[in-house]
Amino acid sequence: MTGTNKIISASVLVPTYNHPDFVRRTLIGLSLQTRTDFEVIICDDGSGPEISKIIDDCPVVLQGRISHCWQEDKGFRKCRILNEGVLRSASDYLIFLDADCIPHSHFIEGHLCARMTGFYLVGRRVQLGEKVTGRLSDDNIISGRLEWIWLNHIGAVIRGEIRHVEAGVYLPWLDGLGLGRCPKIKGCNFSSWKADIEKINGFNEDFITAGGGEDDDIERRLILSGICGKSVKNTAICYHQYHSLVTRQCQSSELCRRLTEQKNIVCEHGLKQHATDK
Repeated sequence: MTGTNKIISASVLVPTYNHPDFVRRTLIGLSLQTRTDFEVIICDDGSGPEISKIIDDCPVVLQGRISHCWQEDKGFRKCRILNEGVLRSASDYLIFLDADCIPHSHFIEGHLCARMTGFYLVGRRVQLGEKVTGRLSDDNIISGRLEWIWLNHIGAVIRGEIRHVEAGVYLPWLDGLGLGRCPKIKGCNFSSWKADIEKINGFNEDFITAGGGEDDDIERRLILSGICGKSVKNTAICYHQYHSLVTRQCQSSELCRRLTEQKNIVCEHGLKQHATDK
């Protein structure tokens, strides 16, 4: 990443494994943000050269603010590459956005405006069905039509081709009321102070199968460390592009159960082992 004199208020960590078209659309969404005081770190779990090409051709406004953190493909090691991204980050505030999710233009603003000491923030995602994702074009994002998908595609909503559409209505005042429970952490849309992530030793690299167990684990440890969750459901919005879903494997479920019983705040295999290696 080339140098910049701009203040970096947030580091956006984007984990990915292949799917270059998804990554391109995510970067387009990030290029349209209402705030520009952030850096982007693509946390790449062993993708092929296509992702590098997408990053090299990223929108002009992101150039100089994007870096590619890559590791060799040795199976599911999302937690390891996220820890590498945390160590590389230049900001004291971290925003996590999956590479299959396109951010609303107020996504970064939503997380930054709501950040508070002692809290992590959790947003939701609008789930685009297979047909809707197939029809999605770059112009849908650039023109802003995607942000009105809940209004422009009523038929698709009724047919169930778009799910969690209520999370796609931008109503920042509603989040400000603090109504309802904070949703569970999803790696596609949450944020935290970097110091709070460091305090619990980052992501647990013992999770080597996909399925979301790593999200449950980091939420559990943040709460045990005294950090509370706060919803930004209608402020920090993103749109999940369709792909086949991964179900949690037995290994991940068993690890979650064991860690929950142990109630450890700091994971054994996390940030510190990388800091020692450098």
